[in-house]
Amino acid sequence: MLFRGNEYGMRDGSATAYHFHNYFKSAEEIHLKYATYGHAKGDRAYNMPIWALADDLKVGVGCANGRGDRTLDFNNTGSSVLPIYYMNDVNRDNRHRHWQSIVQGEEDYWQKRIDAMQDLENAGEHCWLDCGERAGECPFFCGKKGLCCASAVWDKNNRAPECGDNLGCDDGQCCVR
Repeated sequence: MLFRGNEYGMRDGSATAYHFHNYFKSAEEIHLKYATYGHAKGDRAYNMPIWALADDLKVGVGCANGRGDRTLDFNNTGSSVLPIYYMNDVNRDNRHRHWQSIVQGEEDYWQKRIDAMQDLENAGEHCWLDCGERAGECPFFCGKKGLCCASAVWDKNNRAPECGDNLGCDDGQCCVR
């Protein structure tokens, strides 16, 4: 039985060259994955956009929007690391367009939610988990202009530049402005 992500791969230890996100048909399915298994975040997974759920999803959203420098040019990777499905240009392009539509729908949904929020929501509430374990801007939980910050006394390693030296809570990350 396999329990950790690094246990999925080839017998020789090399990567399988794909990620399971590739096969989800909707943002709802991705939220369900993160709520219930694999990287379980419980109900929090339904209250944050897909790009806040995991770093690889953030890269995938950037790819869908033509941003980022961490994407691979499939033509230059070599066939030994590509699933056969992605070697077909038509299949690959169709999946990319479908992924773009998933991302666009998710961005539209969250933009409407953020537009309806106050500048600061959940003031003083702990936000680390609700903001995807990231410090700094977190409009989907802390509000349009809210930040998830901890005081420098609490956490010197996970500080976002926008939090400054004095912004944050002394007992962990919380929503501040």
